[in-house]
Amino acid sequence: MKTSNTKQVLSETLRAYADCGIAPPPHAMSIRSLRFHATESCTPNQARRIMKQAIPDGYNNFNADLLSLFPPSCEIWIAREMSVCLYVVGDNLPSKQALGADEYDDQPDGFTRIWWD
Repeated sequence: MKTSNTKQVLSETLRAYADCGIAPPPHAMSIRSLRFHATESCTPNQARRIMKQAIPDGYNNFNADLLSLFPPSCEIWIAREMSVCLYVVGDNLPSKQALGADEYDDQPDGFTRIWWD
């Protein structure tokens, strides 16, 4: 796994999820991104720290502590597809049920897409 630029991923993620707590409402709505995919991957621990800042109170069934269920060896690309979404590469991933996810799909490109509404 390559070392990611977590400052870059944090910055991108905070902007994409601006309406989830880091910016005042009028400004947040103008800068958030409902269609977002991080430019780099990160480890589950890095992703957990980033998402704790971006969505401090969670989002429906998603909360950042769920990222602790992923094996440390997997790679995670944080995304937003209207709601919280992750693209993950790795083995022994937690199940859809364990994560409380609404969608959990293996993609043709080798990613597992996990989405919470």
